[in-house]
Amino acid sequence: MNEKLRERIAVLRQRMPDRLLHKREGGREVLRQTPQQLVSGQHRFHGKQPPHSFTLRNDDSMRPPESPLAGFIDESIHTDARLYAVGLVLAAPALAEDVRRRLCAVIPTARTPHWSQEDEQTRAALIREIGSLPISARVYGCRFERPKRKEAARARALTWLVHELPSQVRWIVLAEREANQDRHDRRVLGGLAGRPARFEYSHAPFAKEPLLWVADVIVSSTAKALALDEDPAARGLGKILSYVGCESV
Repeated sequence: MNEKLRERIAVLRQRMPDRLLHKREGGREVLRQTPQQLVSGQHRFHGKQPPHSFTLRNDDSMRPPESPLAGFIDESIHTDARLYAVGLVLAAPALAEDVRRRLCAVIPTARTPHWSQEDEQTRAALIREIGSLPISARVYGCRFERPKRKEAARARALTWLVHELPSQVRWIVLAEREANQDRHDRRVLGGLAGRPARFEYSHAPFAKEPLLWVADVIVSSTAKALALDEDPAARGLGKILSYVGCESV
């Protein structure tokens, strides 16, 4: 994490109130539409959101409008289902240390929590802890026809995510991947941010940002449900999942 990013986190944490209060409204609504290609080769977005098949869950308008929210993004890939999902966690950066303490207490060994490395008992414990956090989350799934098209699916998912990014979120953090993959992300996000940029973005090491651990658990659990054609909310994260969308097969 670079110095500029550290300074921004420090400023946001100073502004953060001691506790976030939530008010939940609405229930569930299922919208069925015809899938279309999301973006062109330049990964730019113009006009209205193209139609997709998606499920809209719990309205996340309960967030206080003055809360300094940031977005934290991780991914989950299911090759057999040809599914590439990205998960967005909307949270106050001030929560990071509390999240670190709570999730590390769940892990039986001294390491970073990671969904792919946990047994079912530990996964269930992580979901319980995350489900009680003052956050909301969204998951966007896109399909790829063959493995070489995974990055194209990721670009569409990121475009979909940014198009629906709440206006109060001006900063997003993505989990670091390979250097060439991070460069691809920057090209996509740079085009989406516009001029002047309506949000800032950065990559951070997964092990050093606890709110990326939260994104990992949420997107991994939800993507598995999507791959199996199950209800993601039934996996214990329904209270914080505000939106789950997926392209049709």
